[in-house]
Amino acid sequence: MPRKEVIVMEIQVSKLREALDMLKPAVPRNPTLPVIANAWLGDGKAVATDLDTAVRVNLPDIAGEAPMLLPFRDTLEFLKRAPGHRMAVITAEGKSVRMSVDGAQASFQVEDVQDYPALSPVEGEGQGVLDGDALVRAMLAVLPYAAREDARPALKAVCLTPGDTIEVAAADGFRLAWETVPGRLASEKPMLVPTGTVEVLAHLWKRAARPDLENVSDPAGLAKAKRLMRLAWSDARLQVSFGEVAVVAQLIQGSFPNYRQLLVSMMLQPMDLR
Repeated sequence: MPRKEVIVMEIQVSKLREALDMLKPAVPRNPTLPVIANAWLGDGKAVATDLDTAVRVNLPDIAGEAPMLLPFRDTLEFLKRAPGHRMAVITAEGKSVRMSVDGAQASFQVEDVQDYPALSPVEGEGQGVLDGDALVRAMLAVLPYAAREDARPALKAVCLTPGDTIEVAAADGFRLAWETVPGRLASEKPMLVPTGTVEVLAHLWKRAARPDLENVSDPAGLAKAKRLMRLAWSDARLQVSFGEVAVVAQLIQGSFPNYRQLLVSMMLQPMDLR
C-alpha cells in the first residue's frame, strides 16, 4: 500500500482560535454532510461552510501548507485552556489528526480532505465597494421582517437592490421593511441574500472590519475613515470581502415582491379621515 502523506503545520494558538471563532457561524451543528462539521485549513487560509454560506479567513502564517481538516468543535474545546502565545503543532495523516500544545495532546478522526466542498472565487456580473457600516446596519434593521419558514424561499432573504440608489428590504407576507444605503453598484438585478448569511456577515463585521486608512494622515481623518466592503456577484453567488475575511453566499433564486409598486399604490390611495 502507498504510504500516506504526513502534513505538519504550526500556528500560534491565539491566531488559530481567532480564525475558528470567525468561522463559527458557518459551521452547522447538524450537518447534512459529515465533512462540513470540520474546518478546512491550509494554503494560507481557513474555511468553513454550511453549503449556503462559506467563510474564508486569511492566515498568512500557514501560506503554502498542504490542506487538512480540523474537527471544529473538538479543536475549539482542546484549545480552550491552551496559552495563546504558544504554538499548536498539528499533524495530519490520512483521516487522523493529532494536535499538541505545550505537551498536551489530542487525536481526532476526520473525513477525507478531498471531500470538502471547493470554495471557488466569484466571477461574473459585477463588483463594487460600499460603506460596510451602513450596509450591515441596514441589513440588520430589516432582518426581523424576513420570513422564517421555508414555504416561500424568496421571503427568507434580505433583498439587496443595486443601482444608483441602493436599497435593502425584507418581507414576510404581512410586514415589509426597507432601508437605503449610500453608494452605487452597477447592476439592476436584485440579489436575495439568505437571512443566515446576513447573520454571519454581522458576526464577522463586528470582529474583522477595518477602516480604510489609505491617504489618511491625521487623527481627524482616522476617526472619520470608513470601513469598506468589497462586493462581487454573479447570477448565483455573492462575495463580500473586508480585512482578512471573505463571505460567499449562494443567492436565493426567485422573485421578491415589488415593494416599490406597493408603496406607490399606498401613497396614492385616498385616506378616509372620518
